[in-house]
Amino acid sequence: TVNAMYEDRHGKVYDYFAGQKDLRARALVFVGDADKRLREDYLRIMRMFRFWGQLQFTPNRAALRATERHSEGLAFISQERITAELLALLGEEDIAHVVEQMFVVGVMRQILPTVEFREAMLADIVATGVIEAEYRWLARLGVLLEGITDDRELQTVVNGLRLSNNQRAQLLVSIDLVTELSKVSTAAAAMQLIDMIEKRTFVGSFLRLYYPLWSLRLGGHQGLEFIRRTEVEDGDLRRAVLPLTGDDLLAHFGRPSGAWVGDVLSRLRWEYRSRKWQTKDDGLLLAERIVAEFGDK
Repeated sequence: TVNAMYEDRHGKVYDYFAGQKDLRARALVFVGDADKRLREDYLRIMRMFRFWGQLQFTPNRAALRATERHSEGLAFISQERITAELLALLGEEDIAHVVEQMFVVGVMRQILPTVEFREAMLADIVATGVIEAEYRWLARLGVLLEGITDDRELQTVVNGLRLSNNQRAQLLVSIDLVTELSKVSTAAAAMQLIDMIEKRTFVGSFLRLYYPLWSLRLGGHQGLEFIRRTEVEDGDLRRAVLPLTGDDLLAHFGRPSGAWVGDVLSRLRWEYRSRKWQTKDDGLLLAERIVAEFGDK
């Protein structure tokens, strides 16, 4: 009803469905018969929950009961439209109570049928409110999917959401690479992991997104803190261009191009980030030792 008011050019308001009263009460009320409104467009179920989270207007009893009766109607709506509404809701700040009710009335069962409600989920959703609004959806979606431990099932759920390529990559990094944090013990390894994260997502994503997200999930994880400190203190070193190139290697060794060039450069990058060499000449000397180790590979 709050969306069914009109104003003409003279400032006269036309309010046929008591929208002003509901606006003052911060209430979400369907126009007329709620069941009829939902049968007209089942996506209104998702919009009602999104408005609840976005505006902090509360649905009346009739609206909530109608969404429960018609939740299966979401099967007739394209997944892309459902996902767009879901991510918009997850991006809002105060939504724990909204998500809980989506489970209560069965709407979440239609969207994510393999996800079971967990009490701890609500606290995690509240905690992730501190994530930048632009990426909050990812943190909350990660919370919802956290209970899925089977990799194949998780991939099926993620694929079923029909996310964009960028959204899918960002989500999978948050799930796939968290296990790599404990394996990092050197600055070079930390830089390599950040390279991997940024290659799959975007420049700056570790500090802006994954560090705060994983901090909430892992709380004081030593590997994560070491990686953050490395990026803060040595980010310029990680982003620095090596003083020599593949062409320099080809000219120096007089060998045909091949996989060996990339292998040597990878090793040189690792050693450069470990501060084992700085100049082009030093790099070529180290490259000679590396090539000798490789032999005929």
